[in-house]
Amino acid sequence: MASPIDHHKFGPSTLKHLEICPGFRNSGETNPAAEEGTLLHHATETENFEGLTEDQIALVNKVLDVVRPLREGADEVIKETKLTIDIT
Repeated sequence: MASPIDHHKFGPSTLKHLEICPGFRNSGETNPAAEEGTLLHHATETENFEGLTEDQIALVNKVLDVVRPLREGADEVIKETKLTIDIT
């Protein structure tokens, strides 16, 4: 399993739930699909395929086939950055 990634409690994947119900709070529970998604996200960021199945490696490579040329032509690559959004 990939090392835990420090994400904000209201990450992009929760925005749709917050739009429907502003009081939404993530349970913090996980499931196999979420665990696999985290693993593949980490592999895509690091290009480290250790522990992945052949199918998972193929999925990550599909993403990297799109991302690599963009990275090569970029002046600067910012993989993830923390943004502060004032919603008041």
